[in-house]
Amino acid sequence: MQYKTKHLKFKSLYKEAFDKNPLLDYTKIECYLSVIMSIITVIILYFLYKQNSASVLTGILQNAILYTGICLLGMLGFIISGLAIISGTVSNKIADEINKDGNFDTLLSILFSFYFIGAIIGFSSILYFISYFIVFLNFKFILILYLASAFILIYLVFFSILYSVSLLGTCINMFVINYNYSVNCDTKSDNSLDEIFNAFRIDALTYTMINKDDEVTLAQFINNLKMCILKDCQDDDIKEKLLCIVCEYYSLKENKCNTNKV
Repeated sequence: MQYKTKHLKFKSLYKEAFDKNPLLDYTKIECYLSVIMSIITVIILYFLYKQNSASVLTGILQNAILYTGICLLGMLGFIISGLAIISGTVSNKIADEINKDGNFDTLLSILFSFYFIGAIIGFSSILYFISYFIVFLNFKFILILYLASAFILIYLVFFSILYSVSLLGTCINMFVINYNYSVNCDTKSDNSLDEIFNAFRIDALTYTMINKDDEVTLAQFINNLKMCILKDCQDDDIKEKLLCIVCEYYSLKENKCNTNKV
């Protein structure tokens, strides 16, 4: 199955990855913890509003907004790096195996989680820097607008932090998935070599039976087998592996059986 570019756009991937917007899915721990911590922070800001003059409150908000915006940019760099590392560890062979198992959409959904939170952090950073300049404006504080804006901005920050932490678990899951499929690919590769090896053994046995009338020793058979491999195997890498298998297989067999017969 091949994916067209339109299937990889944000909207299409979002529909595949989520049944409900993670920002509003309060069954998830990152959402309701973000709400609780945002409410606590807004209450603190309310007391700051009551107990300080407008100029003092403006200075506090400017510093808090600026530093938070800078931290969000740092988080965005972390998310981009994490996505690059994870996507880079999934080789074409493993991705093909995942696709054969019908789990390619699941893989895209996992990777899209980084894309999604990166978009949220980027959007939040823009809001914070806009808010930083808005605070410079000389206007009268409207309590409801002040608290509502503060809640939205603070919620986005806490959600971004908690969601990014949850992605650490996603990284571990990706490592396990990558390992499992790597083992499967190696096993299939070994099985394929065994099949090729047995095919060359049959060829060598046929050649030996045709050209020899007397009793054949194990050494003669091994020489014929190596000759067939060197002559008929076109892939140098597979040829080298098959020759190693010949040495390992027949040295082990000879030690166990203690005989020179085929």
